[in-house]
Amino acid sequence: MRKIIIAHPRSGSTYLLSGFSDSLGEVFDLQRVHPDSFELSEDLLHPDQTFPELWKTEWAQRYWDHLQKNILSKESFTIKIFFEHIVHNPQIIEYFKSHDFYTYSICRKNEIDRIKSFLTALSAGFHPKRESTPHPQVISYPQFLGAYYKCVLMPKLSHSLFKVDTILTYEELKAGVSVPHTDRPLRFNNNSSMDLFEKMILNHQEVLHWLDLLQKQDSN
Repeated sequence: MRKIIIAHPRSGSTYLLSGFSDSLGEVFDLQRVHPDSFELSEDLLHPDQTFPELWKTEWAQRYWDHLQKNILSKESFTIKIFFEHIVHNPQIIEYFKSHDFYTYSICRKNEIDRIKSFLTALSAGFHPKRESTPHPQVISYPQFLGAYYKCVLMPKLSHSLFKVDTILTYEELKAGVSVPHTDRPLRFNNNSSMDLFEKMILNHQEVLHWLDLLQKQDSN
């Protein structure tokens, strides 16, 4: 069976992916793809280019051709796709919509928790394998809007574009919900960025006020 996980930031998608023995990992993070070998790196190789810019490069199209030939031709696999990584490429979205893939979607249930986790992780550089010391910081309004776009608007858009077979939340995974077609136990860690939000985000009350204003605006 061919399976894709449509993931969103701080959603628990890494935990979900660990439940599949045929996992091929996350393949569309172009900022970590070597333009010649097409190998994925733990480090950012193109930190100054946005995903819309990267998808316009000649090597990105060759990489997509490479994936179709060498990965998507397999009869069974599970890959994780951050929706924000492919939203700028309609060709890829249409490919997955037009083929037979079992599709999971995962995000945190509560929008406030999504924003809290995302911004707290931002202070630590996101990458769990890279040694870094988190530093308390003031979140600017543009940074907050970026988090809102990725954590609130992107999940809504992905559900409107894809036929999703199983919708999951981070909270359900942690509670031990049964996930269709997994074949091994999910691997969790005990780290929680939620506990650090008020400590790491110096203007956390202002951030929550901004979120409240946008949520009220969206509901009108």
